[in-house]
Amino acid sequence: MKNIVYKLLLLFIFCMVTPAIAADFSYLKDLTPVQKQKLERYGYSYQQNIHSLDMRIDNYRNKIKQINSQQNVPKQQADLLIFSYEKNIKTLVAQKDELKEKMDSQYKSILTEEQYKQYSAHPVLVQNAFSDFLRK
Repeated sequence: MKNIVYKLLLLFIFCMVTPAIAADFSYLKDLTPVQKQKLERYGYSYQQNIHSLDMRIDNYRNKIKQINSQQNVPKQQADLLIFSYEKNIKTLVAQKDELKEKMDSQYKSILTEEQYKQYSAHPVLVQNAFSDFLRK
């Protein structure tokens, strides 16, 4: 139960921090309205795709837990299903990584080199501030 609550808390935090990072580009210097519009469009699409992948991953994890809790499923069949679900989870995680790389390349194509450096440093600053807040 603690594990589920912990995962939900992390998912909630991620969902709250990610949109703030992806949707708010006002901290970037010399950002044109056209650049901001493109960034917001790509950021929104990225968030939707990541959320979809996260939901699918959670669905597979729940299926694994359900199989582990069932007593009437033969061991071989359960192992085969779990292996299949774990393989699907790995594939989805790889898709998330590819999606992140694609988003970064799209942002690089829109932003100037200096703006991209600012953008890259900003999530780290937000994460550090959030970590400091949690420690207090």
